[in-house]
Amino acid sequence: MTLAQLTSIHTVTIQEKTRSQGSAGAMETTWATVDGAPTSARVVPLGSKETLEFQRAGIEADTKIFFSEDPAMDSKRRIVYDSKVYLFAGEIDMQNLGRGWAVVARYISGHPDNV
Repeated sequence: MTLAQLTSIHTVTIQEKTRSQGSAGAMETTWATVDGAPTSARVVPLGSKETLEFQRAGIEADTKIFFSEDPAMDSKRRIVYDSKVYLFAGEIDMQNLGRGWAVVARYISGHPDNV
């Protein structure tokens, strides 16, 4: 992890999954930007040791995302940064790190709108 990764603030979008019935009657999944969600964060790749620790805990993640305010993440939400989609994988306990919220996420390289 470089110093620039630790100190850079990134612009992100939080989206929420909705399901609706399409014109042909089939269920369709769409993603809409969450109004009022934080849009500034630090996006940092997990180190190999951290990735392994999460895998041992049954969590598939490759990225940490730090927010200064509560992003209210859950399994129906995802994060978009630099045109890349990250699925929410869990929260990190920030008790010992002071204020802020951190989540771990997994980058989706396939067809993110079908998730």
